[in-house]
Amino acid sequence: LAEGDPTSLMQADGAHIRILNGASTPDLDTRTGNYLSQLGVSVTEYGKSKASSRTMIILYSPRLYTLRFLLDTLGITSSTQILIKPDPAQTVDIEIRLGSDWAKKLPSGY
Repeated sequence: LAEGDPTSLMQADGAHIRILNGASTPDLDTRTGNYLSQLGVSVTEYGKSKASSRTMIILYSPRLYTLRFLLDTLGITSSTQILIKPDPAQTVDIEIRLGSDWAKKLPSGY
């Protein structure tokens, strides 16, 4: 494992992130994208997904420092919320499918 600041390690990964809104909260994807961008995450795509109560992270490329950063930032502690699905044809490295659980955790102001 590399040593250093988690933000610096995440940024060195150079991961591109897609955020999909699966919550009933309007604009949760763009608001979350603004929040993560302020933290140095490269959010490149937005959209909607099917309704979900739990936030999921799908890892398409081995960007493990970014994955760790996102797990900590989003408060994801259950391995059932992480799907490893290698797919070099994807336009992003990691996809975040926001659930209604994240709507309550997003810091105010975003």
